[in-house]
Amino acid sequence: IVKVKSYKSAALTYRGSLDADTFDDKKNELLDLVSQRGLKTVGEPFSAGYDPPWTLPFLKRNEVLVVIE
Repeated sequence: IVKVKSYKSAALTYRGSLDADTFDDKKNELLDLVSQRGLKTVGEPFSAGYDPPWTLPFLKRNEVLVVIE
């Protein structure tokens, strides 16, 4: 367990596999949405997966997040 200081982030939730191609697509989609709303990002987007590996891909819940000011 690691303690992380608080931050605000924008997130895009999606279902499916957490692979590099999907991450790149969703990352670009998130960055477009953030830009459209005039928000400023801090750092690079990152991913979060919430289900165990044995979950069927179409049931997996994932997010792409980016820290915003």
